[in-house]
Amino acid sequence: MTPFIPPYGSALRERVRQWAAHLEARTIPALVSALAPGVVLSLPRLRLEGREPVRTLLAERIGSWSQVRFHIRRLLVDGEAPVAAFEWVLRAQQADLEGAVERLGATVLDFGPDGRILRVATYLDEERSGPVPSLDAPWPQEPWRPCPEPGPPLPRAEMEALVHTLARAWNESDISLIQAIVHDQVHLSPPWTYLAGREAVLAMSRTYMANHRDTRVTPHRFIIDPDHPHWGVCQQTFACTHIATGRRGEDHDYAFFAVCQGKLHYWRTYFDTAQSVQSAYIAAHRPTGGVP
Repeated sequence: MTPFIPPYGSALRERVRQWAAHLEARTIPALVSALAPGVVLSLPRLRLEGREPVRTLLAERIGSWSQVRFHIRRLLVDGEAPVAAFEWVLRAQQADLEGAVERLGATVLDFGPDGRILRVATYLDEERSGPVPSLDAPWPQEPWRPCPEPGPPLPRAEMEALVHTLARAWNESDISLIQAIVHDQVHLSPPWTYLAGREAVLAMSRTYMANHRDTRVTPHRFIIDPDHPHWGVCQQTFACTHIATGRRGEDHDYAFFAVCQGKLHYWRTYFDTAQSVQSAYIAAHRPTGGVP
């Protein structure tokens, strides 16, 4: 492997695309050779360490597929560390079944100095995953569009501060603070719904706060790409207590976000809804017509 030299942008983007091509080709040796010997892979409810356990998992998952399509929706490379974050859509077809299965998710890859992958953290969107008619069906689209006049990009520190302010708004149940930092045309996409516009987001926030207490949102890591300066990724924990059940839990979140005119314009979150204490709230607010 060729050692990485800052800036990491083009080299890491190419490495991610190569890895995606190996996945589509179902070339397990090439996928495994890109991993460091002590690689750590985390999925919802699963953590593996070392190449051999990961090789076994890949063989189990890929072995039953006859064809694969892997579409990268968004890809960011951090400006300060060899880290890549991307959203993806995977489609797999089995030889003895009609149609295909589609899974939506997001991944963070940490690379070592030799270019091998040290850590793979993958988050799934089970709510939007499911069967599709064929591998060649149109890729899922969102009604969101980039801000036509986003204004000057914020410095990294201000991007991070904006997300920390959002966390404080949840922690303090402060609707006025959420109103102050979201764009009037904000789009919010948690796993179970899609909301457009500030008023819709504020209404959802009020409903959440009426059903949960002691919320503690803690951003842990940011991935900010200087080549896409209005975009970022945040990894965080979102802890709360569901008032009706008394259960307390902690979700591990992955959020792709965009900033327009200094405010949050887009927020797309991935977390394990099956294990979340918000599950009753999610079920009550899941739309019947499907979600993009």
